[in-house]
Amino acid sequence: MPKPKLTYPRFTLGVTLKDSPYPIEREIVVSSTDSLNDLHFYIQSAMPWQNYHLHEFRREIGSNDIVTYGDAHFEEVPSENDTKLHALDSVFTKKGDTILYEYDFGDSWLHEIKLLNIIHDPQAYPVTPFLRSAKGACPPEDCGGPPGFAHFLEVLNNTKHPEHKETKQWGESQGFRGTQEDEDHLELHLSLTYHKKMEVYYPDTGLFDEFYDDYME
Repeated sequence: MPKPKLTYPRFTLGVTLKDSPYPIEREIVVSSTDSLNDLHFYIQSAMPWQNYHLHEFRREIGSNDIVTYGDAHFEEVPSENDTKLHALDSVFTKKGDTILYEYDFGDSWLHEIKLLNIIHDPQAYPVTPFLRSAKGACPPEDCGGPPGFAHFLEVLNNTKHPEHKETKQWGESQGFRGTQEDEDHLELHLSLTYHKKMEVYYPDTGLFDEFYDDYME
């Protein structure tokens, strides 16, 4: 007998930070009915970033047209392109579909998000978001984007560099303790963004994300 399908399929999404000095990748399972705004918070938690800066999603339509989605309350995007209004299943329609997510327009961290799989098994991933895998530690905030991060690593790996001690201390103050990520820590981090139930909590800082509160109102 065929298995019944979920009312709302799950999406497995691959998130890749572009132009990083080493591979930084996340695989997360989300509900297809989650919004782009939800996905923003999931990416923030799964990397993890600290949600200090503005962001936007970009999707190619046809060969030349690009649609930009953002938070219309904070950014200059048309109200109809507000991320809260667009479910993931309206953006990702088939395996292999990709969009871009840019975080921090100064540092310009570009993430490629690809739909890896559509899951219809009702027993699989009853609770989302779920972190399937993580590779590579996230850069510290405000380090200057990919070029600045490459310089940061160069200084960090050279104990004779005159700025090594200061750079190491600054990196640790930002939570950067090496290029390998702790998957258990990230899974906890992401699980705390359980869909429509919580404020985004950052264990290292004890802060709650006020933007998520505003979104829930």
